[in-house]
Amino acid sequence: FLSVVLTAVLVGSRRRYHPDYDPLIEIRRAKERLDRYKAKDDWKADMLLSDDCDEDLQRYEEKLRKRLAERGEITEPIELERRQIELLRRQKDIDLGKVTPRYAEYVLSIPKPERERYMPRTPNKFRKVSRRAWDGMIRKWRKHLHNFDDLK
Repeated sequence: FLSVVLTAVLVGSRRRYHPDYDPLIEIRRAKERLDRYKAKDDWKADMLLSDDCDEDLQRYEEKLRKRLAERGEITEPIELERRQIELLRRQKDIDLGKVTPRYAEYVLSIPKPERERYMPRTPNKFRKVSRRAWDGMIRKWRKHLHNFDDLK
């Protein structure tokens, strides 16, 4: 199901996304995950979150390895955040930003292929950084989203 969203093929320096890409899918998934976070003492919700986290990590690691192999830059093990509790906390921070009206406005007004480098980008939850650095990245991203006025 996520393969449709993440199907990006490099064409020159631009990325081409799946023709059926739905920009609201990120928001729907964020809302679903936030509902699972709220379900306390529900083992099924915990398992779904855990499985999603594992799949995301595996998919991201495969993507990185493929990209590095294409460039011929295969090195020692890739340094990623692998602690599940930390990844879940980071995903929750991202989801809280994605359910805001400003994010929906941004996603609907500027399709992924048309986004520029200076536009708000969701922080990479797999990047190995301290908790303080992560909180700063999230704060910066949400502030950038809130203040972003370059809408068409």
